[in-house]
Amino acid sequence: MNRKSVLSWCIALLFLAGVIIYVNLPGHEVQAQPFSSDYSSIPVGSELGMHCAEFSVETAGGSQFRLSEHLGKPVVINFWATWCGPCVLELPNFQQLSDTYSEQLSVIALHASLLTEDWLAYLNDYDYTIPFALDADGSILTSLGGSMMLPQTVVIDRNGVIVYNKTGSLDYPTLEAIILPLLQK
Repeated sequence: MNRKSVLSWCIALLFLAGVIIYVNLPGHEVQAQPFSSDYSSIPVGSELGMHCAEFSVETAGGSQFRLSEHLGKPVVINFWATWCGPCVLELPNFQQLSDTYSEQLSVIALHASLLTEDWLAYLNDYDYTIPFALDADGSILTSLGGSMMLPQTVVIDRNGVIVYNKTGSLDYPTLEAIILPLLQK
């Protein structure tokens, strides 16, 4: 290296060191800038990063569950069916999630209209407190990319954006790991 290159490198390193020292001085904290709060440009769909379409269903208890009324906190939607073994085995995980984080998120279990059995009679044998409803025409499941594959879990952040949408059974630690980052935002 020639003398000019060495001098250039020294000046660059001194400049970098000065910036690092300046940024770390008290009163010069670098503030993280939030992402734009304009969510209106995000399309509605079933893919990650898209807005979940609005839906409203009557719950087994007779009340209405309207998605938009639950925004401001994460929403967990579980599609299940009484005839689906993995579905009924994971229902306690969603109940536990709701019990643990009831003030911080909403959970709803939607019985898929596919080959519907008497899902209300099934629920009478259990003490679940999460809202259950019937996706009577399958439109909610379809709007979220669902099919005959159950169970399917969809997680929506506090702004209505889909952050998780997969079929397959979830154990409690996995379900909690999906939710915890959303509760910290």
